[in-house]
Amino acid sequence: MDGGNSARTGSLSPLAVRLLLTGLALVGAAIAVMALNVPWFLGDSSTSAGRQANTEHLPSPQLHAVPGDDKDPLDTGCDKDSKDVGHADIIDRPGRLVIGQAIARYSLACKAVWARFEPTKALDRIAPYASVILIAQHAGGLGRLFFTEPYPGTFMWGNMLLTSGGCVTVTVAVSDPSIKPVAAASTPCVTG
Repeated sequence: MDGGNSARTGSLSPLAVRLLLTGLALVGAAIAVMALNVPWFLGDSSTSAGRQANTEHLPSPQLHAVPGDDKDPLDTGCDKDSKDVGHADIIDRPGRLVIGQAIARYSLACKAVWARFEPTKALDRIAPYASVILIAQHAGGLGRLFFTEPYPGTFMWGNMLLTSGGCVTVTVAVSDPSIKPVAAASTPCVTG
């Protein structure tokens, strides 16, 4: 015996196990999100990428900065005329609970789309330490913004992707060991 050391060789602390499971869940989420996007690369018109949101009726804002790919809509002023143009419920399949919404936000003045995640109270109950993945991508796969962050207990948004590169789809995935498989949803494709 080692005289008082109660730790066993090869065992992981509960925190280490949680971190390991969260890491594995994030990898699974990334794979699931990539799998959701495969039909778009193949040109499958039966996916949500084939539908388009109407964006012609929005007013123009005063911009603070030149809009561009991978810029914050708040910093550029593009959020001032933004509007929800597509949404999809994110459902925890085992519990069949709506845990949030994937929302496509669009700015007519900036001709840009970004992802927004709106959680529900159900997420706070079942997975308050979840990770959220926000993706905005061109349907042809030529441009993609990928943002992962621990769930902050409120809504989240990602950076913009200009629609000049083509139709943009928003995908949001929520990953946590208590959510199996990863819960994800995608919006219709937005052009502008």
